[in-house]
Amino acid sequence: MKRVKRVLALLAAFALVLAMAVPAFAEEETGSITVQGAVNGESYSIYKIFDVTGYDTTTNPHKIAYKVTDDWASFFEKGKPGAAYVTLDSKKQISGTMLDSSTAPEFAAAAIKWAKDSTHNIKATESKTANEGGVTFTGVTNGYYLVDTSLGALCSLDNVTGNTATISEKNKVPSVEKKVKNGDSYDSSNSAKIGDTVEYKTTITINGSVEKVVLHDKMDAGLTFNETSVKVKVGGADVTEDNYTLKKSGTESSDPCTFEIEFKDSYIAGLATGTQIEVTYSATLNESAVIGTTGNKNDTWLKYGNSGSVTSETTTYSYSFDLVKTDSDGTLLAGAKFKLYADQNCASASEIKLVADGTNGYRVATTGEAGVQYIETKATSALTIKGLKGTTTYYLKEIEAPKGYNELENAFEFTIGSANISSNLSATNNKWVEENSTGIHIINNAGTTLPSTGGMGTTVFYVVGGGLMAVAVVLLVTKKRMENKR
Repeated sequence: MKRVKRVLALLAAFALVLAMAVPAFAEEETGSITVQGAVNGESYSIYKIFDVTGYDTTTNPHKIAYKVTDDWASFFEKGKPGAAYVTLDSKKQISGTMLDSSTAPEFAAAAIKWAKDSTHNIKATESKTANEGGVTFTGVTNGYYLVDTSLGALCSLDNVTGNTATISEKNKVPSVEKKVKNGDSYDSSNSAKIGDTVEYKTTITINGSVEKVVLHDKMDAGLTFNETSVKVKVGGADVTEDNYTLKKSGTESSDPCTFEIEFKDSYIAGLATGTQIEVTYSATLNESAVIGTTGNKNDTWLKYGNSGSVTSETTTYSYSFDLVKTDSDGTLLAGAKFKLYADQNCASASEIKLVADGTNGYRVATTGEAGVQYIETKATSALTIKGLKGTTTYYLKEIEAPKGYNELENAFEFTIGSANISSNLSATNNKWVEENSTGIHIINNAGTTLPSTGGMGTTVFYVVGGGLMAVAVVLLVTKKRMENKR
């Protein structure tokens, strides 16, 4: 009996020694995956495609045995995408064709596409949102992993065999640049008069595979979006509408906009890095335009991924001028009537139609507004005419002078630069104040009463003529009496 106990004890000890000598199975070990350059706010997901069933680190390269996970088995079946890159044996182990550096990117792209097809029911092993410190997956069991990001398909593959796998974020954020037509070129700002068409160009640069790309555009109240003006081009060729969706108004309550363009992920994925998408459209400066140096904004922001966003904006300025009419002493005159022209010849085709705007002003008429026949000065205040394009020369033609004053011979020429032409008037004596004033000051000279000609000679004729008529009447009466006496 003692001998039996000794044998059993020896067998137990031997078994313990053997157990300690057998290396731990790879799947029991854990490592980590770190994404370098992960974009703050974006989501990163890892997919385990192969389990590592064993490996030998003493060789170079390491010998690693793989077996496909249950989720991914159908991906490698005959005729399916994975079968073109990897051959599995009857136990679903890699036995024939293997991945190499030349085929791995294609394999990763095909795997991502397969995973995102909901019919295949592929679930991410783990997902995390990156913060400013990046993103790291810890406690990852040994295997062969695919890494994806909401920024765009990262399509990176790496082994985890009890160590840390480091992957670099290959995608770069897209950029957006907004410009407005200014003369013959595009710039960050321009000026326009009310009723003018304002042309915009937004350029989106795709810097890698990126998802959920949406262009938002928001116009100030002074700009009316021309809905039929939107054109989308790449390399000068039109992008067909089946590659994007145009919404005439933003649908996000927290992020409202005038319009938005949502690009399909499949279209963006097919663009080479550095591809520029050009979006052109226009708006009309309307009667609500902000006058002066604040300007009328057109904001653009490009959203991508989970929360990425880049912005750009333009400004369209419109200006005004103040008009006063005085005599030679500076007293304000009422009743002077003017028309405004864009041409020095003051041809009817160049007349700028104006409409009344408040008690002391006018603005440029919009399309469809008839406008007033003329603008008329006041004796109590300046007239403000607003909604004009800057760096432009205009002409004021007086069509009727105040009563008792001479009408101007020629049209008054003036230029609006990059600011309003404003006046500074006295409120007490209705006098034009020259100090610190830049308003348009037009002087009318009073007419002169001309003298009557031949004054005294005419009077004598009147007296003599009257006397002769009296004598004639007396003679006539005397003659009648003498005849009656007979």
